[in-house]
Amino acid sequence: MRTIYWHDNVIFLDNGSSFAVYRLPALPYEHQPEAVKRSIYRQLEVFFQTYRGHGQLLSISVPISSEEVLTRMRSFGDHPHWRAHMEMVAERLKGLTPFERLTVLVLPLASPLGAAWSQVLDRPDQLRERIAEQFLRLWGFAKRRVARIQAPVLTQHDLLVSQQAEQRLFNRLQAIIPMLERATPQDIERLHRAPYWRGLTPWPMALPDPLPKTLTVEGRDVIIRPRPLRLALVSAAVREDTFRVRVEHDDKRTSYQSVMAVASMRDRLEVIGDEWIYQPLEKLSFPVDACVQFEIISPQRAREIVYRRRKEVASTGEQYAEEGDVPWDIYDGLEDAQALEAKLKAGMAFATFHAFFAVGADSELEMLRREEMLKERLQGSIRLVHPPGDALRLWQAFFPGTTGGVEKAWAIPADPSVLAASGALGTSFVGDPTGQWFARMIPSGRPVYVDWYRPMRELNRSGAVAFAGTLGSGKSVGMKYAADTMLQWGAIGAVVDPKQAEYGALVKLWPRESVWWTFGSGSSLRFSPFRLGRDASESQLIAEGFLGVLLNVTTRREDQRASLVIQRALHALYQGSQWDMDHFLLCLDAERKNMQRPEEERNLADLFLGLLEHYRTSELGRALYGKDGEDNVMDNRAKLVVASIMGLDFPDPGSSPDTWRESQRFAVAILYLVTQIAFRRLIMAPQNVRKFFAVDEAWILRSIPEGRALLNRMLLLGRSMNLVLMMAVQNPDVLLPKEGSENDDISASLGWTFVGRLTSRIQVEHAIRLLGLPLESEEQLNRYIETFQAFEKGRGFLRDPLGRIGEVQIDVVDAGLLEAFNTTPEV
Repeated sequence: MRTIYWHDNVIFLDNGSSFAVYRLPALPYEHQPEAVKRSIYRQLEVFFQTYRGHGQLLSISVPISSEEVLTRMRSFGDHPHWRAHMEMVAERLKGLTPFERLTVLVLPLASPLGAAWSQVLDRPDQLRERIAEQFLRLWGFAKRRVARIQAPVLTQHDLLVSQQAEQRLFNRLQAIIPMLERATPQDIERLHRAPYWRGLTPWPMALPDPLPKTLTVEGRDVIIRPRPLRLALVSAAVREDTFRVRVEHDDKRTSYQSVMAVASMRDRLEVIGDEWIYQPLEKLSFPVDACVQFEIISPQRAREIVYRRRKEVASTGEQYAEEGDVPWDIYDGLEDAQALEAKLKAGMAFATFHAFFAVGADSELEMLRREEMLKERLQGSIRLVHPPGDALRLWQAFFPGTTGGVEKAWAIPADPSVLAASGALGTSFVGDPTGQWFARMIPSGRPVYVDWYRPMRELNRSGAVAFAGTLGSGKSVGMKYAADTMLQWGAIGAVVDPKQAEYGALVKLWPRESVWWTFGSGSSLRFSPFRLGRDASESQLIAEGFLGVLLNVTTRREDQRASLVIQRALHALYQGSQWDMDHFLLCLDAERKNMQRPEEERNLADLFLGLLEHYRTSELGRALYGKDGEDNVMDNRAKLVVASIMGLDFPDPGSSPDTWRESQRFAVAILYLVTQIAFRRLIMAPQNVRKFFAVDEAWILRSIPEGRALLNRMLLLGRSMNLVLMMAVQNPDVLLPKEGSENDDISASLGWTFVGRLTSRIQVEHAIRLLGLPLESEEQLNRYIETFQAFEKGRGFLRDPLGRIGEVQIDVVDAGLLEAFNTTPEV
């Protein structure tokens, strides 16, 4: 049988049968809780329990050529740095076979003849007219088949009946598998090309949509004569070797293929971890195709099959008993058969299926290497064999609509859960279809692309990013790598680095586009902390927050007088036209001298005045004394602002603000101000401009209410501002809500989350919670601890905006760039 025509998601074979093709969803499966995994394969289990008849499950790897990868990447920009990145990616792709997976369900539709006679029986009052009409259709069909004047044909009526049957089937399936989609004509073309082009890239995709056909009228029918598609699909010779298949194309390329059958499997497969389709398809670096031809039969007929099989197993056991010991698998087979028979008596369906795996390559040596890796991956619950003499027949089984035609010796009778728990709907893939080459997956080595703006633009999700891990875990390298790429895409950004000058590497890479703020000796930075908002009201709120941190004025009752003093001075400041530190001190001095104020408030004004005057002569504090209208904090043409706040005495992680020294309070206040200034720069840019804001050691801002409010505002406005907020922390608990403050949970607003090396047991528990990793037992926690402690230099868990979690290695493709970003001291 071969396909002669397809329309939308319906294919027609030369024997007159038709099949509907549905695209199955790829659902996050790796590192998901068992309840999630069970809910995923439960969808297929419900389908198999309710379906009766034949069907086909196909999962093929559609290769992506390096030219297509680069074409996708070109849409992000044309900067010379980005072009260099693409060239290095193209070089990396020479040793890889990038691909995308297409998994479909192919089900037969009711025949037009059967549907026609059903219509006759539905209207007994028109029995004579309808019988005559269907007889004429049947006579026309028979004449065309017997005459064989041309290739097989369809009628417009056949097409209409098949479409109606497909609609009924689709409605039933969507109730079981909600994310099921109809396959597109392009998907069906890929399915037909896959057996010919397996292991080669690129595949040609040249068939028109709709397919070419000729329409004629014969009697009362419109006849559709599809034009031959075989030459349009492929021009190749398919040859069968002893165990393998060679497809020799006219363009001199040869596809070497190995197709193997699943020879045996347990009757029941219910343990998470035995996903026999998922494992080879998702865990290997090269593409593997899978095909399952199945038949779901009624419990009545199934009981006869199980009874016969149990009898055969018992007979085999008696032979072993006569010769000596009975193998354990004989006992297991009897127990499984008894349990299965009990289920069948309760009305459970029964499945028989043929399962095949196929690998291909453009050289026989590479094909043999992949074959050995596939067999190694699948050892255990299933056994793969080479079927001598049947290679071509098994190769043909991968064409959509092919059911049967394979030796019954390869048939496997089983509980439908064996098919459902195969993991056919699961994926371990993380990342975007295109974007920056950011990492590679462990263990498959497949590239992880990241489009930092896609979550906000296409997925209606947050674009915020978090990097967590101890020193040397690679989090700052990952953040610099992301920032550098976004600059290549034309974004403007800001980086706040409270530790050291390590982000100066970005300034050196972008010398003409950057402004580098530094504090301390030799710094000429001057700005006014009182003009950071869009108007007086917003500026006053920012200034009040800054002074509250610097002067340790909280919202507690005992600090109400101090807060009142500051508010009065600020109110007086914003009544004037000059908003800077010198004019604020004048307002504060007026409060100190105002004899109408209570003595306690005048004393507080005097204290604050002395503290602020002290910073006038300080190397670090002089930056606060810029004249309003004369600040030099940035060049409006700058695309990047890097603030390196070196030499300040930042508090220890987890310490209470009440215990901070004056120098530590000053450091946090400066960090808050610098963040506000940089954020003002971004918020004033047009909405369509891409933006990013990177905050290293974000725990410092999270330690004060003003800083938490600022970060929450960035998260809130990120999507509307086209802004990616990136935060780096050493301890994941910084990103989680504290007990009693669940409303302050920014972990739920993260799009991307990377967690690298951690050594503390409690921090590993926080990381598990942050990432959403499954934690079922103490033993599993201990395994996580070992895993996180073993992570080094950019290796860790990555969670993407769709909730998929994978183990990855951050991979900076440019070795020179990696050296510039690396801050690990040389030994």
